[in-house]
Amino acid sequence: PIGRVRVSPDGSVWGILTAVGLFLSTDNGRIWTAVPMPLDTGAIYDMAIADRQRLVVGGLRGVSHTEDSGKEWHPAGRGVSPETVTEILPHPQRKEILFAVQNGNIRQSRDFGESWAPLEAGDLGGDSVAGLFWGADNTRLYAAGFSRGLFVVAIAD
Repeated sequence: PIGRVRVSPDGSVWGILTAVGLFLSTDNGRIWTAVPMPLDTGAIYDMAIADRQRLVVGGLRGVSHTEDSGKEWHPAGRGVSPETVTEILPHPQRKEILFAVQNGNIRQSRDFGESWAPLEAGDLGGDSVAGLFWGADNTRLYAAGFSRGLFVVAIAD
């Protein structure tokens, strides 16, 4: 079964994450190519695609990124620990901006996954984040909490 589906911001690259790996298509889904997976991330739970070369994955042991279609993977440099990342949500228009959920907390990257920082979301009140979603105007990030509902975080450029 397909676990995740992601598309690059310009729509030219499609990606699917399955139980057997990560696959990309650059021809609207007619041909799919397997991407070599990082060895040090463990099970992969989500991904983000900038283009055919640049990918970011989140998994059991943190975040890894590649700039050569998976030939070499690198762990995130700073701001994110080698602990479980359950979701990576790319900005719908700005491919360098990513959001991740690690241990129920939101992290943000402005350099396509090389470094990360906590995203201040004061309304969460200690609730763990279960999922992230974009608002229709791409300026609001919605965070679904495990126990306290839905929270809105305004995202400035």
